Amino acid sequence: MQSSIFIDSANDTQGGSGNVTASPPEIYEELWWYSGGSTSFPTATPNGAFLQKGSTSPVSSGSSMVLITLNPLLSPNTKYSLEASIALSVGGYTGYVDLYDITVGQAVATSQISTTTTTFTLVRSNQFTLIPGHQYGISSWCPNYSTAAPKITDASLIIFPQ
Repeated sequence: MQSSIFIDSANDTQGGSGNVTASPPEIYEELWWYSGGSTSFPTATPNGAFLQKGSTSPVSSGSSMVLITLNPLLSPNTKYSLEASIALSVGGYTGYVDLYDITVGQAVATSQISTTTTTFTLVRSNQFTLIPGHQYGISSWCPNYSTAAPKITDASLIIFPQ
């Protein structure tokens, strides 16, 4: 998986000239992406189904649910956000996505995002910190999954350099 860095040239320190600054405002680490459609999550349980590395079928456990292992040399004070393109198969319900710390077995606080629409929408979480060296995955669910399953086309970890 290749990382991408996107520079917000409207906010650079070079007078709006588009020059790359010493520290970009955001770095996008692609966690999961599917160009041919989306993955649907048939579960009502928070953290019951995960994006699977290299597949469009969700999993409930195992090493294939690990999408990233955070470099142990990173600062524990670095701020992150989760960003994903999500939709529901049927409107009028709420579908959820969050970042899950597989190492400790719990969702990352303030990483949860949600949607109520059937149109894919790019949604970003609040900022949070992560633990260097831990493994992370993406979980999704809808309390009314038998009627409205959440769908994802891509998910990225946004890094805010210090």
